[in-house]
Amino acid sequence: MSFGPNGRERGVGDLTVSPLILQWGATKVFGMPLFQRFVVDLGLPTGSYRASRAVNAGANVYTVNPYYAFTLVARSSLEISGRLHYLWSSENDDPFVALGARDVQPGQAVHANVAASYEVAEGVRIGVSGYGLRQVTDDRIDGKSIPGSAEQVFGVGPGLRLGARGLWLYLNGYLEVAAENRQQGAKFLLRLSKAL
Repeated sequence: MSFGPNGRERGVGDLTVSPLILQWGATKVFGMPLFQRFVVDLGLPTGSYRASRAVNAGANVYTVNPYYAFTLVARSSLEISGRLHYLWSSENDDPFVALGARDVQPGQAVHANVAASYEVAEGVRIGVSGYGLRQVTDDRIDGKSIPGSAEQVFGVGPGLRLGARGLWLYLNGYLEVAAENRQQGAKFLLRLSKAL
């Protein structure tokens, strides 16, 4: 059974720029190094979008998504990190035609990522990570709030990071719970990153 839009789309997604990045050097909290950063991300509606499609690579909205990130190094091999976000989206004045609406606007949301990991061998870290999202205002259609439309979801699971010489492989699994107005399930993430 499917309750969401159905379709496929290939193309370039929306561009995110960060005009403000503030990062502090390590400070001590209870004798442990704490690293902090504050960033303002702006999403620009540059991605592939057509109102005739139910699924698009772009969202046709501007977003403002500031966040505060931290990493606390509890011991040389144990670290705890997190990122706390607030998300605001503008109106989409060209929504999917089947809605029969002039404009739609996603509700505002807070979301966070947290993780704790332990280095078991050089370049090998294991741990647990999680995320949560809670929409704090309802979606709007044609300027009217849609009661009960706010989303939420929480996910938690194990993680593994392997790395050496600027190349890292991340593997995470998440079990989602307490979802409202969105799908929930098990998710797996495989990511490869290279420092340039």
